[in-house]
Amino acid sequence: MEASRGGQRGTALAHAARAGGPGFFPFLTKPEDDITLEPLQWRDERPVAQTQNQPWATTPTDITPDASFEPALCPLLVMKFGGTSVAGAEAVRRCASIVRKAQSDRPIVVVSAMGKTTNALLRAANAALESSNVDISEIRKTHEDALEQLGVQMPSSVSDLLAELEKLLNGIALLKEISTQTRDRIVSFGERLSVRAFAAAYNRLRESPEEVEARAIDAWDIGMQTTSGSGSADSAFTSVEILEDASTEISDKLSPLKLHYSHVPIITGYIAKDPKGVITTLGRDGSDLTATVIGAAVKASEVQIWKDVSGVQTTDPRVIASAKPVRILTFEEAAELSTFGAKVVHPAAVLPAWQQGVPMSVRNSMAPDDPGTRIVPQLDDEEKRERRVAAISSKKDITMIVIKSSRMLGQHGFLAHVFSVFNKFAASVDVIATSEVTISLTLDEGYKQVDIHSIERELGKVAKVSVLHDMAMLTLIAPKSDSVGILRASFAVFEDMGINVEMVSHGASNVNVTFVIQGEHLLKASQRLHDTFFGVAELRSAVLELLASTKFPFVHAAYVLGLNGSHYSLDTTAERHYGIPVQLPRLLCNLFKLEVPNTDFTSVRIQKFASAANFGGAHRTLPVNLHTPYFPDAEARGSGAGAREAPASGFQALGWEAIGFISPGWRLAVFKGETRPSPTDFTS
Repeated sequence: MEASRGGQRGTALAHAARAGGPGFFPFLTKPEDDITLEPLQWRDERPVAQTQNQPWATTPTDITPDASFEPALCPLLVMKFGGTSVAGAEAVRRCASIVRKAQSDRPIVVVSAMGKTTNALLRAANAALESSNVDISEIRKTHEDALEQLGVQMPSSVSDLLAELEKLLNGIALLKEISTQTRDRIVSFGERLSVRAFAAAYNRLRESPEEVEARAIDAWDIGMQTTSGSGSADSAFTSVEILEDASTEISDKLSPLKLHYSHVPIITGYIAKDPKGVITTLGRDGSDLTATVIGAAVKASEVQIWKDVSGVQTTDPRVIASAKPVRILTFEEAAELSTFGAKVVHPAAVLPAWQQGVPMSVRNSMAPDDPGTRIVPQLDDEEKRERRVAAISSKKDITMIVIKSSRMLGQHGFLAHVFSVFNKFAASVDVIATSEVTISLTLDEGYKQVDIHSIERELGKVAKVSVLHDMAMLTLIAPKSDSVGILRASFAVFEDMGINVEMVSHGASNVNVTFVIQGEHLLKASQRLHDTFFGVAELRSAVLELLASTKFPFVHAAYVLGLNGSHYSLDTTAERHYGIPVQLPRLLCNLFKLEVPNTDFTSVRIQKFASAANFGGAHRTLPVNLHTPYFPDAEARGSGAGAREAPASGFQALGWEAIGFISPGWRLAVFKGETRPSPTDFTS
């Protein structure tokens, strides 16, 4: 019976191949290997179990119709392109080329509205409502120009959508009203126009008729269905939810592409329909959510989020020019980063992929060869060792509320009452910290205005309330295991800069530490913290790489013991102070701590200190003075500033020597010696 069922499956595949034509099996390279040709030749009588490890894909006629056969399903790749990635003809062409190169991975493409089309649609709606002026010329021109520059004749589907939009705006102008549902319908035209332009551009790039074509698809046609309501385009938070059954329908519609990749689906992001057929929107950054919901439904090999930046950065590159790419994050870290201000992937969009274990990546459409940032369920041991702080995110325009009341002591229900007040006024709480008699929390007013005065008045009935405006949050994404060292280093920065920390919160997720400070200090505090935790990492890697090279075969053991660059850039420090270019293996600064095997980066200002060394059980303290710059080639350089030899020091007394010289702002100690140092050889 089983063999009979297997024969039916094998025969069904053959019939499907005939129906699909020669292109059904793209891996066939010779006419005699094409099983769509008559007659079929079944050359091998062995069961599939004995042939499945053979290279039968190039000779599929080796399969007997009587054997059990399950066709291999190829995974699908989800690629989402944001509005800035498809803003204009050249951008669309570039993204279409990226998709074509990934065709062997069977891409499913999700596209946002082109450029600032959503804002233009909202302006057109407001103009129709307020002045009865119906004008879609800006929207029409954006798409006409892009298609013309791409060498594509305007598809009739685009013309039809523009006519439908104009008709809808005329209705608004006539009735002098616009519902939230109508507003959602209006902004949906951005994505619907965009996918049709993208598909046309993709098909224009096809080099042969045999190459699969792209098809523009509205998300509701693959089963993207939400609850009734509205997630209006200018809302910070969606008020609709994707139905649980949507995942099953999406899988049913798209999973057949795993067996037969007949077309490249170009699907609208951000929009959906409710069970009644009313268009809904998924809220801010809803296209990311569309992509991850699809990726989770089809168990994609990966969900790629293509933007105009090279993945997630260690901090906002628009604020801190020295921001660096983060190559890998966990789903939890990515969600926390997004929640606390890093506008890369919306936190709600991370969840579907996280739940199904579908890896994600954030890539740069302007630099497609850049690896970007991978987002994975967990880090392996090697990745954990290389990391201390993953990234720093920030938020400004934060309101902090401090609630003090002796009623909190031993009284249940007080917190519940406090949060009922915030719920009453639809205020979202970001961060909270509590003590015996005090609750401190922050509100994010960046998205929508909150009635602070009413909240203060309501809470004032049961407690003393203080409201602090214009605050800012700095959040460090880091594992719990390093929290003590991170807190110590961070507070050292704040103390050095004279910045008061109004509130500290260690998130329940155990991957973030948040500091609330005055907004006026945000920029300089961000820069100093970034220098503390990331300025050292690049130098550390470079130094260890150089020390491991054949240039320094005499180094038995080398440890980067400390680095700091608060006001200095590595590539200009030495040149600025001594008129010479930086040479990493010759950079020596203050020794202050040794930890094995993990390096502890601490921002310190040390002139002189004592170092304890252990000599055969006899413990004694030796003075160490590395304040004076030391240049081995002082004679060759002349008697300029810093051309003095360093005095004898503890590590030199041990028979070790320093390599390099001191450079203000960057502190590094590297040693060579006959014996390998241990953690107890030096203490500060």
